[in-house]
Amino acid sequence: PTLRRAKSSQRYSARLAHVAAVSAGDGVVIVTLSRPDSSLPALLDIPIVKSGTEESLTPVGTGPYYFTTDEAGACLASHSGWWRGESRPAERIALSAARDREAILYQFSSHEVQLITADLIGTEPITATGNISYEDADTTVLQFLGFNTARAPFQDSAARRALGLGINRETLVSAVLSGHARAAQFPVSPVSPLYPAELESLYSYDDFAAAMEAAGLNTGRTRTVTLLVNQENTFKVSAAEHIAQALSDFDLQIQVEALPWEEYAAALAAGNFDLYYGEVRLPANWDLSALVGTGGSLNYGGWADPQTEQLLAACAAAEDRAAALSDLCAYLQQQAPILPLCFKSSSVLYQTGAVSGLTPTAAEPFYDLPSCQIHLRQP
Repeated sequence: PTLRRAKSSQRYSARLAHVAAVSAGDGVVIVTLSRPDSSLPALLDIPIVKSGTEESLTPVGTGPYYFTTDEAGACLASHSGWWRGESRPAERIALSAARDREAILYQFSSHEVQLITADLIGTEPITATGNISYEDADTTVLQFLGFNTARAPFQDSAARRALGLGINRETLVSAVLSGHARAAQFPVSPVSPLYPAELESLYSYDDFAAAMEAAGLNTGRTRTVTLLVNQENTFKVSAAEHIAQALSDFDLQIQVEALPWEEYAAALAAGNFDLYYGEVRLPANWDLSALVGTGGSLNYGGWADPQTEQLLAACAAAEDRAAALSDLCAYLQQQAPILPLCFKSSSVLYQTGAVSGLTPTAAEPFYDLPSCQIHLRQP
């Protein structure tokens, strides 16, 4: 029931799109796929719920806590059915409802709530002050530059590749994104064992200048190209402006155009751009088909390339995924249909002293519970 329910849900249906059938018996679950996918196990980080409760608003799961409402209000209560059966830092974690961002900030600043999750470089970032600590968690959210590969000057891979050499990603993360991201040269998180670190190159302005010269973009005849970014996120606008300035030392003069989200999305769909600052949550198996596959739902730049298709298919079917993904990344590095910049972090903010030993993940603020000590105020 868990897999069938997940396959029909909005949140998990995309990752299970190639699951053709699920059957179970004698302690074994059999998953039949409609195409080869050696990375399926990476996509199965979905909640496991008790049979018969999957249609419930609060189904019975297998985690360390379960949601309930007692005489003191809504809370997470210690779950005796936790499959790990390990120690927990608290028997009860009180929950507080908040109707909007301002309510969250008020409850947090007044110490009514001691811990919140936040996107500190999002569209509406939390700006808490006082004796506050935070821990960042790695995510699969990639920020990147996309090219319109269907028209000049970015029909030319040499031009695209040259711009990639002009971006100091480490500086972008530290100076513009306040450190809440990890610099990346490939569309795979640097914390993944599949990240091809051996293919990385150190930033060098001289290498950038040489590549622009080789691409015929150091002639003294300037040309203005437009970099789109959605205006609602000030961090993205600042990042786009930072990149535009860094890349405009030669013939290409990059002009940033910040648009409201609806206009930004419409311009991408219509192909009305030269470059754009993009963001996408990649699946846990690093399937890049939607982003760089021919006709991909997120392939706004119009990249269509038979070799890319072969490498994507090889990644899906490979037993040695590290080698297959490295081959794909090496090819994308040369062709540069997109320029990966960084992977965002999500953050857990807490009143200093309220929690110790916290090692959150993107999906679980209380990951590694046995190592965590919580000192939350009881209602």
